[in-house]
Amino acid sequence: MELRIVGENGEVLDERHVGCIEFRGNAATRGYLRNEVQTARLIHDGWLDTGGLGYLAEGELYVTGGLKDMIIRAGRHFFPYELEEAIGKLPGVAHGGVAVCGRPDAQGGTARLVIIVETTSTDEAARTLLKTRIKEATVVCFGAPAEEIALVPPDTILKTPGGKIRHAATLKRFEERGQATTRLGLSRQWVHIAVGSLALACRNLAARSARILRGLACGSAVLLRGLWVRCRVAFSSDTARNWRIAARACRLFLRVAGVRVTLDGERTTLLDTRPIFAANHTSYLDVIVLTAALPWPVNFVAKRELSDRMIVGLILRRLGTRFVERDVFSGSVADETQLVRHASEGDSLFFPEGTFVRSAGVREFHLGAFRAACVTQRPVAPVVLRGTRAVLRDGDWIPRPGPVTVSVFAPIAPAGADFFAAARMRDAVRDVIVQHSGEPDTTQ
Repeated sequence: MELRIVGENGEVLDERHVGCIEFRGNAATRGYLRNEVQTARLIHDGWLDTGGLGYLAEGELYVTGGLKDMIIRAGRHFFPYELEEAIGKLPGVAHGGVAVCGRPDAQGGTARLVIIVETTSTDEAARTLLKTRIKEATVVCFGAPAEEIALVPPDTILKTPGGKIRHAATLKRFEERGQATTRLGLSRQWVHIAVGSLALACRNLAARSARILRGLACGSAVLLRGLWVRCRVAFSSDTARNWRIAARACRLFLRVAGVRVTLDGERTTLLDTRPIFAANHTSYLDVIVLTAALPWPVNFVAKRELSDRMIVGLILRRLGTRFVERDVFSGSVADETQLVRHASEGDSLFFPEGTFVRSAGVREFHLGAFRAACVTQRPVAPVVLRGTRAVLRDGDWIPRPGPVTVSVFAPIAPAGADFFAAARMRDAVRDVIVQHSGEPDTTQ
């Protein structure tokens, strides 16, 4: 994540200068859903406005307050928190019952200070004394008295469910209804919270129900189409025919799941060069997406234990999958020999990362398959999968609707047959995948 402090005109401020806190990075939101106006207010040239104010000093961030709570009086900037704390310690003031607000005054070009204080006192003399003490505390903190002080019953000041004061909402209600009718009882606040929570619960229930139904539809599609493909390819050794059958089944499943796949790449060049394909690995959907998207059969390189799975094992074998041991990319002589043999037999597609995790990022590439490509003098074409991790993350079993892109880039030819040539080819292929995957490089 990157962090900066900017001034009113968007200029970056030096250390120990208070300004707006902005940040950017891979964990930052891209904006509000279907709300371009709010997104434009939130994001400025890729930087997200936190709404907070602070300053940097020796690499540390010091938060001074929230921009929406700041009060500007006679050119000076004040935050309400210190004055609220001071008034809250006065006798007769309800705990947490102080809201210091700034009311804009267009005529005066400054803000009028409005202090709303909750108290249970009904004695006129005690209330007058409390107002006097509030004025004294205001002069100490702000250098001048408030334009308006309102003593209100408890539970009048609006707060968030977490107990934070809603300054703008409290001031607005005070202005609309006046001091005498400002009170919004605790019971009514709980009613508002309950109604909002109920509406959210209903929306969550509807979304969860839709997800369950989609999961049932996807599960049924996997089971039925998987059995259908298994029956169709069980007694056929024609890998091209079997690939076409499996590809149709995969495309049907993706349509049921709401996954839209787009293929980018120079098909003619790839067919002429007959390269080995190396793809980033982000999801269990990767094999399904590649089978559905690629217009020509390839031989997947998969871990050997998959060959023993009841439905998947037979299908993969009939598709010409090359099975290797789990530690195939460890660099052992036996594994390398096996990969060389597979590479010399025809097309292959492998995942040099070996496996995937839930968090985003392109991890280290194993070297074994690139050494096999160099020994057989076959080029390697980088394949970039984008969107599969978001559609089905590790640990999830129900895919989410969304777009997926498969991009096939120009093959990279080996520049030798030794270990160093394989390392250079690995790094070159990985650089292309990192550049176009939209995910961070975990090795940096």
